[in-house]
Amino acid sequence: MQKHKIKTKIFVLFFALFMLSLTACDGIPFASQNTSSENDNTLIGVNDPTDLQAMTGDNYLNDDKLEEDISLSGVLYDFTFKLDDDYITLPLTLEKFLSYGWESRFALKETIISGGQGNVTLVKNGKKVSVMLNNTSADEIPIIKGIIFEIDCNSYDESDDEYINAVIEIPKGIILGKSTKDEVIKAFGYPTSLNENEGFLEDNDIIDVMIYSDQDLQGEKNHFGSGNGYQIITSREKGDVIIQITITNSSQR
Repeated sequence: MQKHKIKTKIFVLFFALFMLSLTACDGIPFASQNTSSENDNTLIGVNDPTDLQAMTGDNYLNDDKLEEDISLSGVLYDFTFKLDDDYITLPLTLEKFLSYGWESRFALKETIISGGQGNVTLVKNGKKVSVMLNNTSADEIPIIKGIIFEIDCNSYDESDDEYINAVIEIPKGIILGKSTKDEVIKAFGYPTSLNENEGFLEDNDIIDVMIYSDQDLQGEKNHFGSGNGYQIITSREKGDVIIQITITNSSQR
């Protein structure tokens, strides 16, 4: 019984931050919001992304990578993933992410203060994904210039009748909703940490929370501590299949 309590406490700590990313963008803690009511609920997309590096000095961004130059390698910590048909590398600006055809469900009118963070839900072709972003510059910036350092995808949240969850694939063919715990360990080795929790999805379900963390990549304080990496959750009730993948990379290399 004592062992179970310890595991549960550890799991709660891991979940405390990334569960915040399941909220819609109108609830994020940005500094200010344009009060204009024009087109408040329209989908907003950007087809002409610009480079944030010159303004912020953030030379570690991946905005300059062309989609055709990106592919999945066997290297876990290059932080490149496939989201449906798009190959994306973290970190990158929200503006660059939108250039892949993703849109915000709400008008992007907020700004982010220096050092601030927030989250946005993005949609494309009837699918949705949640991202965390920050502002590493010295000045307040429009939200669209914010840097995405975390992405979260899951296969169990069915609360939205309009959009389904996007499918994400990480290196070595590991896919949300298809790959299993054993396949993850075979691909990447034993995780940095592995914890279990009961009753997350259903009363009789047990999930395994696997953390793959590169502590050499220093960045935002998050559920990986001071490093960056992957949180992969599998469900024993569903045959040890992956039900959630969270990728975090805010390293400045």
